[in-house]
Amino acid sequence: MHIAIVGATGNLGQDVIDQLSSLARDNIEISAFATENSMAETVHFGDKSVGINQISEGCFDDVDIVVLAVPTQYITDIAEMAVKSNAQIIDASGTLIDEKTPLVLYNTNLNDADGSKKVIVTPNPLVQQLVSVLAPLDKSAGVKRVVTSTYQSVSGRGKGAIGELFEQSTALLSGQDHMEISTFATQIGFNCIPATSEFIGEHSREEVQVSTQTQILMHKQFPITTTCVQMPTFIGYAQAVSIEFDNFIDSSKVRQILELADNVRVLDNPANDEFSTPYGSAETSHIYVSRIRNDISNPNTVNMWVVSDNLQLSALNIVNIIKKLSSH
Repeated sequence: MHIAIVGATGNLGQDVIDQLSSLARDNIEISAFATENSMAETVHFGDKSVGINQISEGCFDDVDIVVLAVPTQYITDIAEMAVKSNAQIIDASGTLIDEKTPLVLYNTNLNDADGSKKVIVTPNPLVQQLVSVLAPLDKSAGVKRVVTSTYQSVSGRGKGAIGELFEQSTALLSGQDHMEISTFATQIGFNCIPATSEFIGEHSREEVQVSTQTQILMHKQFPITTTCVQMPTFIGYAQAVSIEFDNFIDSSKVRQILELADNVRVLDNPANDEFSTPYGSAETSHIYVSRIRNDISNPNTVNMWVVSDNLQLSALNIVNIIKKLSSH
C-alpha cells in the first residue's frame, strides 16, 4: 500500500509516520509531501530516510491513500489533485466534511471506513476525547446536555506556534519587553487566549466543530456548548467537562463505565495527588480521565477532567482508518 502524507514535516504528519512505522513496513510505502519551505528536510519511516516531495499535478497518481495533515487553507486544492488520481483521502482538518462524507472515529464507527467513499474526515482531537467518554456513558444513563471548557496547547497550531511560544517565553524570562507575534492574535507566552481558531459569528470554528462533530458521531441531537482556550503549553489538550444525564448516576458508576471504555484510562485519586495532566499524557495515545465527581449544584450532572496528547490521539485514529481501508 502506497500512502502519501501531506504535511509530513508538521507535528501531526510526523506522528502519523511514526505510528505507521510500527506496522508491517514491508507492506507500506511512504511518500512525504510538504511546502516549499520544507523541501530540504527528510522524515524517518522506521530506519529509512524519506525525502520531501513537492505537491504538483499528478503527484498522487500511484498513491492509494492521501493523508491531509495540513492547515485548512491548503486542503481543497490538494484534495482536488488526489481525487483526480483516484486516491482515497483522509482529511485531518475537518474541512471536507459534508452530509455524504463519513466522519470516522476508530473506537466508535470504524466500519464506516469501508472504502465506499473517496473522502473520510477524522474528528477534531477534542471531539475524539469527548466522544470516547460520552458514548459509553450515554448507553448507560442517557446524555442530556454537555458543557465543556478546553485548555489547548499550541501544538495543534503547528510548528510555528511551538516556536513562537518558546521564543516569547524565553524573551519574557530574560526581561525583554519586545516579542514577535505572528501565529496568535496576541502574546501567548505566559498568557491564555480565549480563541483557538477563526470566529463564525459569536463562536469559534473549533467550538462549532465540537458541537456538530460530537452529535454526528453519537447519532444524537442534544445541547452541547464549548469554550475553547489557547494555553501557553507545548503539548496536550485538556477539557473540564460537565455532563447532565437524563437520570441520576453516581460518580462511582461513571468511574466503572469509563474504566472499561476503549482507549480510556481512569487516573482519579486526587487525595494522593493522582490525576492526569497534559504533560503526563505526552507521547501516549490514551485518553486520561480524572476528577470524576457529582455536581453539587445539579444531582443529575457529573463533572470530570479529560486529557490526552492531541497529536498522538489524532495519529492513532488516522492509522486505524488506514488499517481498516487496507483490509478491503
